[in-house]
Amino acid sequence: QRAAQSWKSSVDEGGKSSTKVAIQACSMRVVAVSATLPNIVDIASFVGANEAYYFDESYRPVPLTVHVLGLGYMGKNHYIFQKSLDRHVPEQLRRYSHGRPSIVFCHSKKETESLALNLASLDSGSSSVDGTNNRIASQVTVASLQRCIRSGVAYHHAGLIASDRKTVEQAFANGLVRYLCATSTLAMGVNLPSHLVVIKGTSAWRGAGQGLQDIDSGSLLQMIGRAGRPGFDTTGTAVIMTDSASKKRLENLSSGLELVESQLLGKLVETLNTEISQRVINNTEQAIDWLKGTFFYRRVRKNPVLYGMQGKKEQQMDSYLLDRCVNSLRELHELGIIELQDNGSSIIPLKASHVMSSNMVDFAVMKRISELPHDGGGENLIHMLSECEGLHRPVRRSEKKNLNDAHRMIKYKLPGPPSKVRIQTPTEKAFVLLQCSIGQHFIEDYTLRQEMSAMVDYATRMLVATESYSVKHTKHGKLALACLLMRRSLATSLWGTGDGVLNQVKGIGQKTTAKLRMNKINSFADVLSNSSQFIEETSGRSQPFGQELRSAVTRILQNSVTLSAYVESSESSNASANIVCKLERNANVKGVVGVAGSEQKSDESIVKYTLFVYTDRPGGILLFKKDVAGSSEHRLACPAKYGRLYIRLVASLIGLDEKVEICGNDKMMDPTVSRSPFNIKDLKASPNNGQSKSQQTLHSSFKKMVEGNRDVRLKKNFSSRGMSPKKGVASGISNITGQQATTPASIEQSNYVKITPSPKVLVPPVKSRLSAGESTNYSSESPENFRPDPRASTENSRDKKRAKSDRGVATW
Repeated sequence: QRAAQSWKSSVDEGGKSSTKVAIQACSMRVVAVSATLPNIVDIASFVGANEAYYFDESYRPVPLTVHVLGLGYMGKNHYIFQKSLDRHVPEQLRRYSHGRPSIVFCHSKKETESLALNLASLDSGSSSVDGTNNRIASQVTVASLQRCIRSGVAYHHAGLIASDRKTVEQAFANGLVRYLCATSTLAMGVNLPSHLVVIKGTSAWRGAGQGLQDIDSGSLLQMIGRAGRPGFDTTGTAVIMTDSASKKRLENLSSGLELVESQLLGKLVETLNTEISQRVINNTEQAIDWLKGTFFYRRVRKNPVLYGMQGKKEQQMDSYLLDRCVNSLRELHELGIIELQDNGSSIIPLKASHVMSSNMVDFAVMKRISELPHDGGGENLIHMLSECEGLHRPVRRSEKKNLNDAHRMIKYKLPGPPSKVRIQTPTEKAFVLLQCSIGQHFIEDYTLRQEMSAMVDYATRMLVATESYSVKHTKHGKLALACLLMRRSLATSLWGTGDGVLNQVKGIGQKTTAKLRMNKINSFADVLSNSSQFIEETSGRSQPFGQELRSAVTRILQNSVTLSAYVESSESSNASANIVCKLERNANVKGVVGVAGSEQKSDESIVKYTLFVYTDRPGGILLFKKDVAGSSEHRLACPAKYGRLYIRLVASLIGLDEKVEICGNDKMMDPTVSRSPFNIKDLKASPNNGQSKSQQTLHSSFKKMVEGNRDVRLKKNFSSRGMSPKKGVASGISNITGQQATTPASIEQSNYVKITPSPKVLVPPVKSRLSAGESTNYSSESPENFRPDPRASTENSRDKKRAKSDRGVATW
């Protein structure tokens, strides 16, 4: 009050410095202001404010008149009713605009464009006689928008590029555009007051998942608030065009706002976990005390029925809060996020709790992350991400053709023939757009491109959470690696080296990369092996593009790192062996003289690596170290038993990865994921996977047949190389690579055994029974799985027909 009185007196005196002094001297630090909160007393009590003030329409600088028009009944077809409102808009503009700027709010981009073109055809606007509108129209990129601006009409929505939206806003503010058709985003984010506001319809279609919904009162008030320009108008007018059934409800809009209710109950699990991870809540009693300090508690006491509580007594309230807290804590405990001890007297956050809190992961998403198989791959992650509610956007009618066309180009497909798949749900939309972003598939719809960009940001955050969950909590190596690679693919818009790596260099786009690939310039090494002149000729770029590209690639390769790894046995028989990973900077790349004539210097920040060591076992992560650069050596204890050891050096740029695989002293783990190109979802391993008894028998016989054929091929390959099947796979590696392989016996015989680094493979390839010149078909989902694809065999037609007829059963 003292600050308000001081401010008023200083304004009356015309001073400014005294105002600042008065505000700084008082104890007020936070002022909460809202335009659409009816129950401000509850808010004031929640934030601890001593006073709350309500300002009615009498405080408005420009008086506002609201007209509500009921224009018939909607019926079953919302689209026809919305279309019928178009013919009433010109009449309302002529009656209430008085030749001044007016805004017509529509609820879809297509409606804004259609209505603006209709108004322009009626010559409802006012074009400038000096040709200013023609000059403004030439600055926008959309032909239909140019035609509208010449008539003094424009439209504004999120589908326009930023420069076009800014041009329209400036033209409307300067009076060159009299009638502006816009979506509700203009009312929320852009300050463009007008004399008249027309709201065309009070309901909107929110996609197949949500259907037709009424516009909430707060949004309508935001739109109405644009009417009346302070300093230009003495009055403002708003016209709400709706159906007759909603007219009575909207006539008392300003005084009939819905009370603001708490939304905490829907996010209570996530909120409690955040407080537990920060050790604010350590037991159930503290959780209840914390809940009593929320806005939710104040609203439950006033409106208990809305929140599912019976009665208003204090004992009933405590029982209600205890029940809600216990249920939420039990869900967190059952998922392995927290640990409850002594019936809730002690709550301990686990590593998964910190992962969920730091990455702001919903509990439903956390459940999906925990259900991922330990050896899941890229397709598992794409399906998991597309099911996250944070990626869901409504599927609009105008988008379906673009989405269906894009589905034919993406890597992973939805079930069914690609030509007959139709995108209908938000989950399918997210499934397509995520892969379009990685595959660099161009989508014409600007709104879809905006949504795709937002999806990539959210998906990246969820992948970081999944990676952290796998590394810190479950320690599943293959799943963590898949997350790391998928996150890199989203950042670089590349699936792998097969898509080309040169567009990761700044200034090289998709077209230039395609031209270089046509002339066999695919990798970084290919750039240095060709002259600058040849690069410029093949890419169609002028000088000094070739020299600049070679210079940039040289800097990248000079900061690349090579990997070598081996198992080093201990002199003591009781001590375990060690895994030694050596990283060496690539010193073989000579510097290329840059454009300025100076040799490029090394910079470790150009390329960052993640050193990753894991086994084929679930929970087999041994080392996960980020931001590795330069030469270094890493030692870690070798596990007692493992089927295969994977050492991966994953670079921040695609095309620079290194890997080493070491055969272990135990058999390989069977995959727990059933992979099938005919089933889009990976199923967890189970005794029957929902198959009938006859299907199980067919599955078992088919599996024995394929494994038997594989054993025969292995025997033939060993004998052709002078190898005995009795020696085993590990003993035959030395015949192929020329080096001794790592086995338990060899570890004991020598101090250490050096393993050939990437790209040489330490496991003899399994060749299928194909004719000469044909390659073996391995599963693209799991490069570490060296089982041949049964569909690759062409020798036995009966086996092929049998596998083809049982696609849903025999999955590999």
